[in-house]
Amino acid sequence: MSLADDLQKLEQLRSSGALSEEEFKQAKAKLISPPSETPRDVVPKNAQESDSNDSLLIIFGVIGIILLLIIVFALRHHHFYHRGLFP
Repeated sequence: MSLADDLQKLEQLRSSGALSEEEFKQAKAKLISPPSETPRDVVPKNAQESDSNDSLLIIFGVIGIILLLIIVFALRHHHFYHRGLFP
């Protein structure tokens, strides 16, 4: 929807009595005013959650690598032990 369409819709609501004159002025001012910028030092909540998810992924990745290494070394030890190459 364009700005003109939104303004026309507001006018229809005002003329039908659904909006008071004050509500119409506030809604019109909100539509016409430029969007406010968010400060750069404010971290959105989603970014904070993303950081904690990244930490969990790293922790589980490290645990997975450690388990893989344990399994590989256990299998190699079993292989050499049964061939008599390991005392």
